[in-house]
Amino acid sequence: MSNEPTTASPPTETPAAESAPAVEPTPAVTEDSPAPRPQNDAGTVAALRQALFALSPLRRKQAAMLAAAAKLPKNGKVLLLLPDEGVALDFQRLVAEADPPSAESHQWACVAFSEVQREFLRAAGVSGADAAPLVQLPAIPAAEGELDSLVVSECLEYVDTPSAFMKELHRVLKPKTQFVLHVRRRRSSLVEWLRRMAGLVDASRPEVHDGFTPTELFDALKDGFDIEERMAYGRFFTELATVLAELFSGVLPQSTEPQARQVSALQRARIAFICFTPLFWVSRLLDAILFFLPSHHLVIRAKRRMLWASRIPPRMRDGRTLAEVVLTGRIGTAVGK
Repeated sequence: MSNEPTTASPPTETPAAESAPAVEPTPAVTEDSPAPRPQNDAGTVAALRQALFALSPLRRKQAAMLAAAAKLPKNGKVLLLLPDEGVALDFQRLVAEADPPSAESHQWACVAFSEVQREFLRAAGVSGADAAPLVQLPAIPAAEGELDSLVVSECLEYVDTPSAFMKELHRVLKPKTQFVLHVRRRRSSLVEWLRRMAGLVDASRPEVHDGFTPTELFDALKDGFDIEERMAYGRFFTELATVLAELFSGVLPQSTEPQARQVSALQRARIAFICFTPLFWVSRLLDAILFFLPSHHLVIRAKRRMLWASRIPPRMRDGRTLAEVVLTGRIGTAVGK
């Protein structure tokens, strides 16, 4: 055993109690304490709005129909007039997937109808949203003949004179270019009655027209555009299921109203749409079986003529024009006067 003396370590100095920082006592949490409120930060709101878009078959169908109708030129400037940032983002994704080589060549541009909507477009990551100007329809902030294509949705219903808006589209488009237009089809139905009675309208964007018939749509287009393709979607049961989901959720997910900017309201809406998912599946099945029922939405692709000029189109023996025959999809009497 070693006889060397053991060296004691020097004592550790303890800091004085008065030098320690004061610690605030944590308030006790009791059963009566209010639950912490979720913060309405932009990232959380944007994520919830995108989740609601993914749960809405009607809005996803809208983006798919717009992408199917669009024929975007390479290296062209494309302006999006889409108030729904979910539709705008999904439209750009579908276009890129359909034609990957030319996807990067598109020069995207957007417009916004309010400051709030512009923030939603930016938060969602829509291309071209960073420089999106505010617009007041029917005016479009573009030079004459500047654009190679336009994608327009939920705009024609909000202008006083549809033909004036179409003339503005004709002005900003290059000659012989195309644009895609989506409108709600005006018709009397249980769905539309329920939507109006329940107040399922965006109060931040008051409607001027509750939709358009094929004849009214043709009248707005006939002086400057030729209709090349017409599509329809949104039959009765899918529309009804969507209206019921919005009614029970208490929020219009695509709107800019205050409820659609609150995390707690969007979370409740997400739960409601999840609960309605089985009904959405059933509604799609019923619409497929009853395919002959009329649709509630119209999507057209139209080509710009060289000049904007009033014209009186030739009519069929039953009084319809040739463009109305294309829009309605019924040939009828095909013998001219």
